[in-house]
Amino acid sequence: SDLGKTIYLKPRGVHTASVIWLHGLEGKPDEWKAFAETLHMPWVKFVLPSASKIRLSLDGHKSVIGWFDISPACYRMHSNTLNAMPSVIGRLHDKIDEDTESVAKSRALLRDLIMEELAVGIPPERIVIGGYGQGATIALSEALKMDDTVGGVAALSMWQLPSLFQSPQPSTKDTLKVWVGHGGSDNIVQPGFAEHMFHRFCSEWNVQDAQFKQYPGMGHGVSLEEILDLREFLLSVIPGDSDKRLPPVYERRRASQTGAPATGKTWGDGSTVSMKNFNQLFQKRDNQIGDKDFEQQQRLAIRNNVEDFVGWWKDPSSEVWDSIYERRHTL
Repeated sequence: SDLGKTIYLKPRGVHTASVIWLHGLEGKPDEWKAFAETLHMPWVKFVLPSASKIRLSLDGHKSVIGWFDISPACYRMHSNTLNAMPSVIGRLHDKIDEDTESVAKSRALLRDLIMEELAVGIPPERIVIGGYGQGATIALSEALKMDDTVGGVAALSMWQLPSLFQSPQPSTKDTLKVWVGHGGSDNIVQPGFAEHMFHRFCSEWNVQDAQFKQYPGMGHGVSLEEILDLREFLLSVIPGDSDKRLPPVYERRRASQTGAPATGKTWGDGSTVSMKNFNQLFQKRDNQIGDKDFEQQQRLAIRNNVEDFVGWWKDPSSEVWDSIYERRHTL
């Protein structure tokens, strides 16, 4: 089993920055391999760790892959089954018991991975940590509580922890850059609650360079515009010289639906894909087009690949959340 194994995706170019990305509840690092390919940042090494098995109190202590336990009370706060104001929910959330043991274990794993990147010569300001759901929570928690700092934190559909709002005084993370993306139709972590808690931790830790962006119509998941915005955030924190090659343009969804044989390159996880005809044209014209045309075609290729990834990716915890949501008022 690959459970607990960390995946390292080496950069195609010179390694000058690192992104450590943590999956969500019931997730695995493999599902984010294509995400790393999609972003087309050849100077970045992507590190994809794996959580271990835990017992989920919210679901009858069922064994699941996760970074920490979630209690029924915690879920009620996040989904706002009480139908209360975010500020009220926030105060109630502060009193919830946290799975401190699992959180500490998960943070320690992340801290070790950060130290690995520092040991190979990557400056701390050239390291971004982040993730989805629970993974985003662990990334932010470590960034806020570690003695030093990293360049930035990127969080998608983030879960909350009471300890995120318990900073030692005085404390400051005024050089830390934080970007949070959240669905405007998220019924697992209500967007009003998420935004309220975002402003709270920024105030508590004196985080000055932070952005919370809500995406209308998006649920507990990802979207094309969100991933494109995430890429822009990464470029602002860990910029690099993109190689003068256009990224391969894939059609992962069509290949997975039709079982098409490999007609071009494969994704990082080895799955079979087909390639758009104009991808070959891109490759042939690489040395003939001007910078302006090249940048335009590169943006088009990246947008296509992000859209393809978003259409292919499915939250592995969706079945858990769907089941819980149906009986939310009985928890």
